[in-house]
Amino acid sequence: MMGIGVMELVLLLGFGGGFGGLPFGLPPLPADPRMQSVAPEECLAYFAWNGTAKADAKSKNHTEQLLAEEELDEFLGLLEKEIRTAINAAAKGNADASLAAEIVPDLVKLVTTRPTVAYLSRLTIGAERPDVSGTIVVSVGKSAPQVRESQGKIEALIERETRLSLTDVTVAGVKFRKMPVHPNAPTMMWGWIDDYFVFTVGDKAADEFVARWKSNAQPAAWLTKLHKDLPVERVSMVSYWNVAGILKACQPLMTDPKVPQVMDALGVANLKHIASVSGLDANAATGRMQVVLDGPAKGLFTLVSEKGITTADLKSIPADATSANVFRFSLTDVLNHVFAVAGQIDPGAKAQMEQGLAQIEQNLGVSLRGDLLGGLGDVWSVYAPADAGSISGVMPNLVITVNVRDQAKVAKAQDALLNVARAAIEQSGPRAGVTLSEFTSKAHRGHTIQFQGIPIPLTPTWVLTKDQFIIGINAQVVKSHLAHDTGKGSLAANPAVVSAFSRTKNPVLVSYSDPFPGLQNLYTMVQSFGPLATGQLAQAGIPFNLPALPSLAVIKPHLVPSVTTISRTATGLETEHHGILPGGGSEYTVVAPVAIALLLPAVQQAREAARRTQSKNNLKQIGLAMHNYHDVHGRFPPAASTSKAGKPLLSWRVHILPYLDQAPLYNSFHLDEPWDSEHNKKLTAGVPLQYINPSAPKLTAEGKTVYLAPVGKGLAFEGSEGTRIGDFTDGTSNTILVVEAHADKAVIWTKPDDLAFDSEKPLDGLKEARQGGFQVLLCDGSVRFINLTINLDILRALFTRNGGEAVALP
Repeated sequence: MMGIGVMELVLLLGFGGGFGGLPFGLPPLPADPRMQSVAPEECLAYFAWNGTAKADAKSKNHTEQLLAEEELDEFLGLLEKEIRTAINAAAKGNADASLAAEIVPDLVKLVTTRPTVAYLSRLTIGAERPDVSGTIVVSVGKSAPQVRESQGKIEALIERETRLSLTDVTVAGVKFRKMPVHPNAPTMMWGWIDDYFVFTVGDKAADEFVARWKSNAQPAAWLTKLHKDLPVERVSMVSYWNVAGILKACQPLMTDPKVPQVMDALGVANLKHIASVSGLDANAATGRMQVVLDGPAKGLFTLVSEKGITTADLKSIPADATSANVFRFSLTDVLNHVFAVAGQIDPGAKAQMEQGLAQIEQNLGVSLRGDLLGGLGDVWSVYAPADAGSISGVMPNLVITVNVRDQAKVAKAQDALLNVARAAIEQSGPRAGVTLSEFTSKAHRGHTIQFQGIPIPLTPTWVLTKDQFIIGINAQVVKSHLAHDTGKGSLAANPAVVSAFSRTKNPVLVSYSDPFPGLQNLYTMVQSFGPLATGQLAQAGIPFNLPALPSLAVIKPHLVPSVTTISRTATGLETEHHGILPGGGSEYTVVAPVAIALLLPAVQQAREAARRTQSKNNLKQIGLAMHNYHDVHGRFPPAASTSKAGKPLLSWRVHILPYLDQAPLYNSFHLDEPWDSEHNKKLTAGVPLQYINPSAPKLTAEGKTVYLAPVGKGLAFEGSEGTRIGDFTDGTSNTILVVEAHADKAVIWTKPDDLAFDSEKPLDGLKEARQGGFQVLLCDGSVRFINLTINLDILRALFTRNGGEAVALP
């Protein structure tokens, strides 16, 4: 939440209005009515920006005045030149890369500085070929001839690289170019409507877009309502996430039955959408965001207090604080919520947590929930005093405060914890590495922790007063807070803060930042570390000279304080920000936990799906290699090659290497020596890609694999000669050739060691190899996922090649 000014200036100096121009390029061009009409009524995700206009130095808007400064414009122009030089140097020597270096920067600059809309209207996951529909539209304007020329060069490059030909397709009179893709990949096409460039993904995306464009439809109802709910005078950027629709589309990936439970417990399941609008108002930049729920708040959202804060809650913060955040947050509610979520997912887990907390409290001799948390209030502040300096010139020295409801209870808990800490330090002696000391300031007793022999520039300090519990990262900032005289002014009287309270009724969070101190730190960092960074680029053969930064004297007059508020609404949450750039950052105190709660289960499932797909591909390549081996030798390889004396030498995995495009590695082996001979053992470290388990990277470092052959009487691998296709009388599509075993059963890939199948325990070594089951390669070369709920008799039948059983895989 801190350092908003730094982030604003990084973005502003790097992109605002100049090279690249972030999608919310400032100042914005007037809205294009045609672009506003392309959004579909049913939409999963939507992004639009109005492009970048020339800044007017006579504007009364501070952001636009800053962007119109000649020094800033000159800096951005030089920065663009250096970036282009570096890109060209990196591409030197490669004709195609040089062509891309010539074209791509111009196209990126065009897209990010011209009106653009990108949306995803449909997504269906789970089928072999996903159903997707998405479109990007760019209003190119007068640059259309240059873009068309670049388009021709890129198309020639695509055809040259893929060795495939683009095709012409006409959709309702509009000509498109179609990209050749894999049969299971969605269709990609691009074309022109007047001076608008259109790129579509999906079989029907182009048809749907052209039909909507030609109908001159009114803007989608949801988009119209969004602008009404989040009014901004000069809109630069709009974003919209249909969370409910995205969750529905992702359901096929959520195979773990606990994921819906977790999402429901966290309150994510009733999220409807998250949207934002940013741009300029009369004074500076502004941004508004809403989180809309479908029904009452649940889970994480219940932690956002319905009771707001007032200006009185800011009176303990000095008027010259460089940054501050004040918010309502109940630790008791958080603890109760954690227990409730645990109980909703697993009642036994809640009981264990309650028992654990009781045990801790018994050992400490104090009730953490009743005394410490119960004695503390719910109004918190985190701020950086102006006279407290910073850590290493970068991180501000912060003060954290929380109001106290019952000083006696908190003091009781504090004394108990101090006694435990002192006893532990005394018992450890010199090895403790820390000392605990006391001090007195303004008649208040304080405590400080000092680290010994550890290069940590922190001395955590705290003081308990009648009204507040104060924590600082050193004693200086705590004493400064205690010395503050509220009668001589506080942040509550700051005009920007007062204005924020007038705009937002009953906010649950107010965040304030003076951007100038952060800007000074930024300049210090650039001057200190810039030469090092450019030196490293030079060593890599990439010339880059950072232009001189605009003078602080030019920038400072245009800076205005950044203030962000968060409030509860009838449908969810809403943030409003005013500052030098839209979206100051404090709104992420709401978005971050929401995003984490929303994305973690989905990301986990997506990551598992990707790993499962990679493993499936590995098995398919192994199956193809097996059959190519069979074509050459008339039989599959035996589980292991053997010496004349019958001693196992090398695994079948070594002998199919030539059929996995690994002939050089195969020729490196001494085939008449065992896997662990002095020579062959050195080769175990180079695990071929097809044998790497995507879910367990540690196995690769150990030279191990989980792709094992079932070995035993009547199985695919039996005897020392290898089996023939004709030996699989149960059918090649009904017999397991190779399995993806559990990581615990992994073996050195060259070692003649595989899965000894036990018909009494058919899941031994396989259970939960992958979430919910395991994958197998059948003798016909196909790969199937075997769910743990499979009938064990069917599984036994799948392992035998000639048992005569009738098998019907689900």
